[in-house]
Amino acid sequence: MSTTTAKKQPAKIVNGCIRLPATELRRALEAIGDAVDFSASKPINGHCCLSAGLIAADNGELRIEVELDDQRDGSLANSMLILPHDRLKRIMQSVDPKAYIQLIDGDNGAACITSGRDSWTLPTMPASEWPAVEDPKLDPVCRLPADQFFRMASHVRVACETGHNCRTALSAVMLEWADGVLTLVGTDSRNWCVASSPIDQDTDDSQTLVPRKSIDAMVNAARRVGDASGVQLERSDTQVVARFERTTITARQLGGHFPMWREIGQERAEQPTKVSVGALLALCDAASICTSPTSKGVAMTTGKTVRMKATSSEHGKAVCECDCVLAGASVTAIIDPSTAAKWLGTIEEAAIVEMHLTNSESAIVLTCEDTYTVIMPLVS
Repeated sequence: MSTTTAKKQPAKIVNGCIRLPATELRRALEAIGDAVDFSASKPINGHCCLSAGLIAADNGELRIEVELDDQRDGSLANSMLILPHDRLKRIMQSVDPKAYIQLIDGDNGAACITSGRDSWTLPTMPASEWPAVEDPKLDPVCRLPADQFFRMASHVRVACETGHNCRTALSAVMLEWADGVLTLVGTDSRNWCVASSPIDQDTDDSQTLVPRKSIDAMVNAARRVGDASGVQLERSDTQVVARFERTTITARQLGGHFPMWREIGQERAEQPTKVSVGALLALCDAASICTSPTSKGVAMTTGKTVRMKATSSEHGKAVCECDCVLAGASVTAIIDPSTAAKWLGTIEEAAIVEMHLTNSESAIVLTCEDTYTVIMPLVS
C-alpha cells in the first residue's frame, strides 16, 4: 500500500485565499484553545481570527496569538477571516495531516475550506466584531527557560481558588520579580505553594497577579515548546504578556491586594523528616480513601516512618505508613491529604521532600529544592 503527500496546487481565487499545511493549522488551533469561550454571551469569543501570518483567539480576559507560515492573496492578503473555532478544529482533525488546506473567502458571510476532494462551508463573522487590541507600553519582567517556567507555575497554581466567578487575588498566581529572584505564589488563604529561582537579569522590581486560567494557558504553551525555547515575561499597568516561540499570550492582570506570604511557614524543624515524593504521594492517596468532604482530616505522624490515620463514620478507617529516607522528630498534626497530594503531584517522584512539623498547631511546611508548600493543620 503506497501513500502520497498532497502538494500545493494553484487555487482558483474567489475573493481571497489562505493556504497552509493542515498539521500547522491543527497545532495552532489547539494552542489557542485556552482563549476560546463557547459559553460566553458574545458569540465572537467562540471564534478564531486568521490575519496576516497569525491566528488568534480572544475571550475578553485572555488573548492567544500563534504565528503561521501561510500564503495569502486576493482580498485576504492583509485582512481578517473570522471562523468558528470548534468547527474549524474538527475539520482539521478529519483531514490528512500531510495535506494542504485552502481557506477561501466566499460571498454572503461564508468561507470555504478545501482539502483534496473534501470541502466545507462555514459561516464567518465581520471583522468589525473582533476585539480591538490594546497597545500599552510594556516593561520587561524577566526571561527564563520555558521548561523552568513550566515547573514553577505547575508547583504553585494548584493552590489557587478555582471557579467560574472567582476573580479575587486568591484565584491568581502572584508573580514577583525582586532583587534578581523570580517568585511565584499561589494560595487559597489557608494553604500556600511557592516556587522561586534566581535569574541574572537587571530589570525593575514588580509584582503581578495573573489569573489562574491565564497561568494554565502559559503552562500549556511552555509544555509545547519544552526545553527548546524560553519565555519572555512583560507587563503593563493592566496586562501581563508571555512570549514563547511563535506564541504570544496576553492576559489581563487582576487587581486587589495579594495576602502577605513571606511571613507564612517560616518555621523549620530542627530534625525534619525526609521522604521520597513518590512514597509520600502514595501515602496521601491511600489514606484519603477513607475521607469524605465532611471528614477530610487525617492524623499524620512523622518520625522513624510517616504514618497517616483516617477515620470516617461514613467511609471507614485507614491506617497507612511509608518508610523515610531520614527519620525526623515525632510530631502529629491533622491535615487534608488531598492538599499535600496536589503539590506533590507536580514534582518528580524520585525527588526528596523535607517535612517540617514543629507541633500539632503550627503550619506544616513541605520543601523540595526551589519549591515549598505551607499547609495549615485542621482542627482535631
